[in-house]
Amino acid sequence: MLRKERVWHTLNELCHHQISDAQLANQERVGFTTLEVATLLLLDRANTSRDLNQLVEEGRVIKLVGKPVLYLDRSFLEERLGEPLPIVHSHFNSLTALHAHTTNLLYQTTHAVAILNQVPARPRAVRWLDLPDEADLPNLPLTLYNLAVVVVAHGDSTASSMTDVACRLVKSNSGNAKALNVEPADDLSWVLARTEALVKAQFVKYSDGVLLLVDLPRLSTLQTVIEQRTGLKLGVVENVNTGMVIEALRCISTGRYSLDALAKHLRHHALQE
Repeated sequence: MLRKERVWHTLNELCHHQISDAQLANQERVGFTTLEVATLLLLDRANTSRDLNQLVEEGRVIKLVGKPVLYLDRSFLEERLGEPLPIVHSHFNSLTALHAHTTNLLYQTTHAVAILNQVPARPRAVRWLDLPDEADLPNLPLTLYNLAVVVVAHGDSTASSMTDVACRLVKSNSGNAKALNVEPADDLSWVLARTEALVKAQFVKYSDGVLLLVDLPRLSTLQTVIEQRTGLKLGVVENVNTGMVIEALRCISTGRYSLDALAKHLRHHALQE
């Protein structure tokens, strides 16, 4: 296992075994230092710090500024909070959680949150996820991404069933998720033509990218061919299942995930199942 993956795995284990729901509910500032992770792994502190910051850049770890600097595994927090956390520009090394927490976490209204998200102030900022200084906020390159997914899977109704269930559970507009059912005997050129048509239709409304969720590796080649033929930006994630489609739509609904960040998040999420 690569050193960076060992660092992430250790942080993930620390979060799951040492952070309680009570601490989250009480909004305690929790997390783990570079030294704590390095000591457990018998690693050099500088190398561990480098790995943790790279994981922050990849969106897999959250860095809480302050003294001491603390790190948290993103997937752990998203699991406990019940929603994907928005991606905030890494310059701040911080995160604002905008979500409704089903276990009644306490929230605090802040003017900074309203500026950051360009919406009226509302009590949805988790206090211990450090906000950037208010003076820095006007320079924040705020982007809300407009994405869609196309699910391609083998079976009479495999893709359409997964997509329908996900749309109903997430209460998503079904327009941002399209499905294509294919059979093993279907010619790949036919599958390519049908997928390309769906992708083009999605880009009319969802201009920031379309993510292909496919069940088998052979369908991953669709991404490259369609990009070359159309010039459109695509992503692809293999081994799609209903949970992945649900997670994709939940992330898309926040508007905080770029196409690359969404694909990376779903691959990471699949490893945790």
